[in-house]
Amino acid sequence: MKFLERVLDALDFFLPNKTPDLDILTVGNSSRKIAWFTCRTCGEEYQTKICNYGTGACSRSCINTDNHKASRIRNHGSLRSKFPEVASFYHESNESSAEEVSPNSNHLAKWVCKNCGNTFRRKVLGMTRNGSAGVCDACRYLVSSYSQKQTHISTKGSLSDLPDLALEMFDFQKNKFRPSEISIGSHQKIHLKCKFGHETFRQANLFASNPRCTKCNRQSSIPEIRLVSEFEAYFPDTI
Repeated sequence: MKFLERVLDALDFFLPNKTPDLDILTVGNSSRKIAWFTCRTCGEEYQTKICNYGTGACSRSCINTDNHKASRIRNHGSLRSKFPEVASFYHESNESSAEEVSPNSNHLAKWVCKNCGNTFRRKVLGMTRNGSAGVCDACRYLVSSYSQKQTHISTKGSLSDLPDLALEMFDFQKNKFRPSEISIGSHQKIHLKCKFGHETFRQANLFASNPRCTKCNRQSSIPEIRLVSEFEAYFPDTI
């Protein structure tokens, strides 16, 4: 990518008499060559590397002026024109409107979360960059957590893959999620209830590895288990 393809009007501020050995028309965008330019705001001459040329201002004080902000909007467009969907969540209490802010601005602005409706603060650039969720920190964590959960379920399977006898212990009334929404390897605790009425609260991964009632197991000794096995051999309907 050429430098002038990124900054279209940089040629108007380039000083060829001070940089005679640089061909501004062909130089690459990532070039580390030093060139002289005229500040867009104050008109002073300054030098910078081609790869570092972004704002077109000679100092931080010039970057924060209204003239420079207007120049950036002319070059890059406004938030409203370039990202109308993002601009719809731009809070009305901000000092500058969506038409007065550049989409590449580092300005910390207020936004309305498109998920929960709460207000939060984030830089404009953070809302317009690729992959931005456009939600508050709390909702962004939920989105990330849900995506991670779906990945685990697709790779390891869910509790719905367990035998029917194990799923009979799943307490659908107390659990917020269904078995198909909980990964087998999840550390999330779930409510269980066996056919004898014993209620337990165990991690999903531990239950998946040993889908039995822990209270029933503790009450059954080896002689008791052997006795039940003998009964089941003669009486198949033994509980």
